[in-house]
Amino acid sequence: MPYIINRQTELKKRVIKFVPPGGMKIVHKDLFNMEGIYFYLHEWFVEYKYAPAAEPDWPEILYLQREGAAGIELWIKWRFSKPGKDKLFNWDIDMDWHILGMKDAEATVKGRKMKMNTAECEIQFYPRVMENPEFSKEPIYLKMKDFLLQRFLKKKVDKEEDDLYEEAIKLQEAIKGYFKIDTYLSEPAFERFYQSRTGEEPRGPV
Repeated sequence: MPYIINRQTELKKRVIKFVPPGGMKIVHKDLFNMEGIYFYLHEWFVEYKYAPAAEPDWPEILYLQREGAAGIELWIKWRFSKPGKDKLFNWDIDMDWHILGMKDAEATVKGRKMKMNTAECEIQFYPRVMENPEFSKEPIYLKMKDFLLQRFLKKKVDKEEDDLYEEAIKLQEAIKGYFKIDTYLSEPAFERFYQSRTGEEPRGPV
């Protein structure tokens, strides 16, 4: 019988830190625009260089839609990876969407009627500091992995963890900001995205 490689098993071999443990979750039960939040987060990950803008290269591994009497249910999975601040590491983010009971709705925004949706929208994402797959092949690293990470590379790991956590908070606040959930940042992240959330301003240079 052929051996089937499980993605989670392979990730566990290279993961250094989950940031934070258990990931982050945002739940929204109200009016929103599904097309708008999808585009908005697409732009966020492009802006932060997790993925190219070109659709054929977008790391969406699942888009499942089911329709029933209660509305539309969606499952969406995105998988991102980019180089860390230090070349020894990568930053990965897995993002899972679950949209339950989505139906069409209408709302008035700035004096005009717009097509919206109502649903329970749950977005979970799991940031983690990973080994750079090229560096992790080095013989000295393979032999002394635990010692290097706990001693020689500890400050570098801690710095990567802090920087990724800061970026994860920005992502969390950006999602909350789109849903108009109260945030605690002194300035809203990506003001250009906030201005374009109703589709009034196309994507372009900052």
